[in-house]
Amino acid sequence: MDEINHSPLWSLISTLSTVALGVACLFSLTIVMPRILSRFTPHIEEEREIAAGNQAVAEYHGRIVSSLVIGVSIIIAVAIFAGIH
Repeated sequence: MDEINHSPLWSLISTLSTVALGVACLFSLTIVMPRILSRFTPHIEEEREIAAGNQAVAEYHGRIVSSLVIGVSIIIAVAIFAGIH
């Protein structure tokens, strides 16, 4: 069992599987995050306001969602890096 844990192939498989898991988490969270933001602002329908051309809501919504994506990406990157070492 020791030779399996130290082989380059095992390291590659482990790294690729954690990267795939991280990417899947990131994609699923990018779908969920706008819904969570909509729950925090129940009196504003962001999608309708953005479609109507409300630039302020579009910029606010975009900045909040992009900062959440960056934050989650950092957390996933740290988890992957910790899994490698």
